[in-house]
Amino acid sequence: RVLFRSYAIVFGAFLIPAGRIADRFGRKGVFLAGLAIFTSASAWCALSPTVWMLVAARCVQAVGAAILVPASLGLVLTTAPEGRSAHQVRVWAITASVAAAAGPVVGGLLTQVHWSLVFLINLPIGLVCLVAAVRLVPSVIHDRAGHIPDPVESLLVVVAIGALSTGLVKEPEWGWGDSRTMAAWILAVLAGLAFLVVNRRVATPVVDLALFRDRRFAAANTAMLFAGAAMGTELLGLSLLLQQSWHWSPIATGLGLAPSAVTTFVAAQLGPRLLPRMKPPAMAALGCCISAVGQGAMVLALHSMHGHPYVVAILPAWLVIGLGGGFAIPAIIGTGAASVAAHASASGSAVVQMSRQIGSVIGTATLVAILGTTVGTTTPFLTTWSGTTALWLLAGATIAIAARQERA
Repeated sequence: RVLFRSYAIVFGAFLIPAGRIADRFGRKGVFLAGLAIFTSASAWCALSPTVWMLVAARCVQAVGAAILVPASLGLVLTTAPEGRSAHQVRVWAITASVAAAAGPVVGGLLTQVHWSLVFLINLPIGLVCLVAAVRLVPSVIHDRAGHIPDPVESLLVVVAIGALSTGLVKEPEWGWGDSRTMAAWILAVLAGLAFLVVNRRVATPVVDLALFRDRRFAAANTAMLFAGAAMGTELLGLSLLLQQSWHWSPIATGLGLAPSAVTTFVAAQLGPRLLPRMKPPAMAALGCCISAVGQGAMVLALHSMHGHPYVVAILPAWLVIGLGGGFAIPAIIGTGAASVAAHASASGSAVVQMSRQIGSVIGTATLVAILGTTVGTTTPFLTTWSGTTALWLLAGATIAIAARQERA
């Protein structure tokens, strides 16, 4: 749990400064740096002699991930052939979704041998990716005359998001009224207010707030916040239900989580072909509604059935949720990316990814708070997943507004 929380906090905090740096210094170079940091930190994780050394290594790993994620999407957006950017964004999003779904399965298999293999497997993958990126990824022209993002504002972004994430993920352990929780909230608010003041005065802001004047960009970020919370709640919740309540093994749990990746992949590939005239905001709204139906169906099925009916109560709904995600997530990212100028693609994509990460942290923290120590029954999961259904509907409604404005 400490490893998950530390990684989530650091990753979310460094996304936006990393995206801005990628736009300034070149997305290929920054991507390679992030990949090198992530790969090196993976070796450090595997060799860590103590838990706290492992936590420190995971934090460095999160910094590397925060650097390479927005730079990678920025490369996709700026190197895609004319008229193919939407397709390339879908491929990027599909790859991330499939990897996330495959992770629990591969991780479950590796941990049966030794826990360090979960990190050591990143070394050959990272090295291959580094060599391939150096040879195959083109260098993208960027604004070499631009200034370095303001360091004070960058620090305030890290502090604000880090404090917010800390308060969210530690609240179940500390409690709402604990002085440490309150200190995290207060620090997040103060750093956020200071960021707004500094942002208006610096020549090169780390986050261009003018991006949010575009209603599509604002809607994409809001929808991604809701969708991120829903997905985080679903993935962690189902994993805990299968392992701790139904006593499944890690491998079986990974296999139980994997099927939604299939429908996610299929939907992301076929959606634009089946509905070629549907623009990204409308596609995203449709996908969110489909996921809401799937989540609602899972709640109703688990509530009315006894025993452990995975094939009957969970699998069909889980496939529908993946289907909706395959429509929604690439389309939300595409909506946000389409509203950002090419020279700011990495920082703009970082903002969208940060919204997803914060939403995921909020969702998982809420789930842990509701579950507490009671994981022997499905009741707390049903309570949480009822809220998840509402989150998908809110995401769909938000992005539907953007779709309506685009038609207008």
